[in-house]
Amino acid sequence: MKATVIRLGESEGQGSPAEGKWTVAELLEHLVMTYEMALEELAGRKSATPRVGTLKATALRLILLPHIIFHKSIPVRAKAPREIRPTGARSDCSELLELLSTLAEEVVLEARKAHEQRGRKVNHPYFGPIRPLQLIGFLTAHLHHHHRQLQSLSGSRAHR
Repeated sequence: MKATVIRLGESEGQGSPAEGKWTVAELLEHLVMTYEMALEELAGRKSATPRVGTLKATALRLILLPHIIFHKSIPVRAKAPREIRPTGARSDCSELLELLSTLAEEVVLEARKAHEQRGRKVNHPYFGPIRPLQLIGFLTAHLHHHHRQLQSLSGSRAHR
């Protein structure tokens, strides 16, 4: 991801690729906020407001989540929960990348600790209560999803 962001260039981090689309900096801020929320959940502090009812969350957790984790792909376009929508408050792509790397390492460590506590679950806005290793699988797919977006953006700008 770092190489892709560097290819896009620091100056392009502020420019929106299309109407209603996030800039590179906003996308990175969204990822940082996602990992911050994951750390809150792993610490036992509920930070994710449920976006769907219990029945739908159960169905999504049983049917869609395994698909997402296995394929490392998010097949539907769900709106990001408002808690992790970029605010534009953080716009330095280099700093955001460094922070994202640090947070990702922390999340993995905390998820491993939580995994050792059998039966421990964290809350996800769309899937409801999930196991810590499912959280890591989802975060991996989520990161791949946005990395592909950055790569396509990088490729489209190279053809201008």
